[in-house]
Amino acid sequence: MQKYININYSLLLKLLLAGALLSLFLGLYHHQALGPLFCTSLECLFFLSYGEVSITEIKFLFPLLLWLLPQVVLFYFIGSELGTDLERNAVYIFTRTQQRKEWLLAKSLTLFIYILVYFSVQFLVLWAFAAIQGIHLVDQQQGLVLILSLLSLLVLLNVMMLSLMNFLTLITNHITAFTIVFTSNIGSLFLSAFLYESTWRISIIQWLPFTQGILAWHSTIPAGVNPLLLQNLSLSQFTIPFSLIYLVVLTTLFVIFGIQRIEKMDLL
Repeated sequence: MQKYININYSLLLKLLLAGALLSLFLGLYHHQALGPLFCTSLECLFFLSYGEVSITEIKFLFPLLLWLLPQVVLFYFIGSELGTDLERNAVYIFTRTQQRKEWLLAKSLTLFIYILVYFSVQFLVLWAFAAIQGIHLVDQQQGLVLILSLLSLLVLLNVMMLSLMNFLTLITNHITAFTIVFTSNIGSLFLSAFLYESTWRISIIQWLPFTQGILAWHSTIPAGVNPLLLQNLSLSQFTIPFSLIYLVVLTTLFVIFGIQRIEKMDLL
């Protein structure tokens, strides 16, 4: 499988630059809100920048656009990677069934590396920005737990979305796959807002794949964040470990479906 792992360093550099600029934008924007919210810690800055979507304000669109912005930038750069590579190397990929499986697994691993680097550089840049502004952790241990929880949820959420997009690309094409995934993503967030405001079957929110990365909606959040910033969804089972396991299971299933699909495909 290693022979199919091919890191595009030009693409990686673009992700690094885009991630750094995006992190600075989010940091500058949310830094202004720390004072009025009476929460001036590094935990709050990370939480507001990458873990909070007000479920009651989704209908106003702007909070939703801020949440989707890192995803849109990421998938602009790597959303068509599998489809493009498949078209370019179809003759080699379809030579033997085993090569198809190895190629898809290697491609999934490569895309995971891109996503991990993309969000890691954002967190490092935001931390550096906060240090320059004199913003620090209130509780070092709990603060690190919160930041690592945020990073893990965001990485796994986007890996899951990309795995779903890759599977759909093997069935349709990458444009259709992108449209389906992001329409479902936006639709699930609006559905969550509707369920919350109507108090009807609110527990469904916990099982929607695209809500798993929103830390503010979880019931167990590490200390260091002003309780006023948290969303009280009254979902005691919607914990961080639940979401991590859920996202890993979904991603694994999408990869398996993708392998089964590509093994049955004819030469493009």
